[in-house]
Amino acid sequence: MNKKIILTLALLLVFTSCSKEKRQEAIDPNPIEVSEENPKSDKIDINPTSFTSRLILDNMDNKNFNIRTSKDSNYIDIEKGNFDIAIVPGYLGPYFYNYTNQNIKIAAISSIDNIKLVSDSVINDQNDLKKKNLYIADPVGNLSNVVDKKLGPLNLFLKLNIEYYKDMNDIVKKLDESHNFLTIMKDPYYQKLEGNDYYTSDLSNWIPIAQGEFVSEIIIVNKDYLKYNKEVFNQFLQSYKEVSNKLKEDPVASDEILNMYNLTDREAKEAINDQSLTFIEGDTMKGTYQVFLDRLKNLDTSLLGDIIPDDDFYYMSE
Repeated sequence: MNKKIILTLALLLVFTSCSKEKRQEAIDPNPIEVSEENPKSDKIDINPTSFTSRLILDNMDNKNFNIRTSKDSNYIDIEKGNFDIAIVPGYLGPYFYNYTNQNIKIAAISSIDNIKLVSDSVINDQNDLKKKNLYIADPVGNLSNVVDKKLGPLNLFLKLNIEYYKDMNDIVKKLDESHNFLTIMKDPYYQKLEGNDYYTSDLSNWIPIAQGEFVSEIIIVNKDYLKYNKEVFNQFLQSYKEVSNKLKEDPVASDEILNMYNLTDREAKEAINDQSLTFIEGDTMKGTYQVFLDRLKNLDTSLLGDIIPDDDFYYMSE
C-alpha cells in the first residue's frame, strides 16, 4: 500500500471529523497580526476539537477556573487566534504555528495513536485497494481537490470510488449498506461499528510511524493569554492531567456531549476505554513531538509549513 496516501487520508480525516460548522468566510492567506496586549483574565476560552477533550473538560472540577468551552468548535477561531487554550490534532501543531505568526506554544501531548483503518475485507497490499469505495468526512466541502491531487495518476490504477460526507456519523450509517469499502476512523465513531464483521488495524501498521509515535492530540496555548495568565494555565494543565489519568475509572458524559456525538452512555464509556490516553509534558513532550515532526517531514515536508517550529514552540511549565 502506498503509505503516503494512507497517511494523507488519515490526516485529512482527523482534521475534518471534529467540526460540523460550515465556514462562512474565506480564510485570509496572510498571517494574523499578533495583538500587543491581552490583560490578565479570570476566564479561559477553550476550543476542544474532539470527543475526548470535551469529556475531560466536562469532568474537570471547575471551581478553580472560569472555563468557557466553545460549543461549536471549528478551526477558524484557532487560525485567527480567537482562543486561550485549544486541544487539536497533533499534526496541526506546525500549521497553527505558521498561521498565527508563531503566536502559540504546545504545552502537552494528550493522546497517542487512536486511529484505525476500517474495511470489509482484508487489505494486505496496494492491489487490495482496487475499486474500493473510499469514504471521507468532509464537513466544509473543500477536500476533493486535495485528495485528487494526492492520489494523482495512481487512481487510474486503483480506480477508487471516493465519496465525501459532511458528518462522520453519515459514514457510520453508510457502512451498514455498503460493501468493498475503506475508511479511516477514530473514536467515538469507531464504537458505533460494534457487532459488524469489519477488518480493522492500527494506522501504525501501514505508515512508517511506529506505534506510540503518532501524536494524535496536543494542547496548545495562545501566547497573548499565556503572557498574563501563566499561573492559572499551569493549574489548568495539572487539573487536565489528573482528570485524564483517572477518566477511565468512572467517565461521566453529559447529555450535551452524548447528543453532540449521537452516542449512548455505553458507547461513550467504551470509546474512552479504547483510547490510549496520556499526558506528556516538559522535555519528554518536546522529544516525543520532535520525533513525530521528523516522521512527518520524511513523508511530506509540506506538513511542517514554511517555518519549522523551534525551541520557542515548546512550553515548559515552571
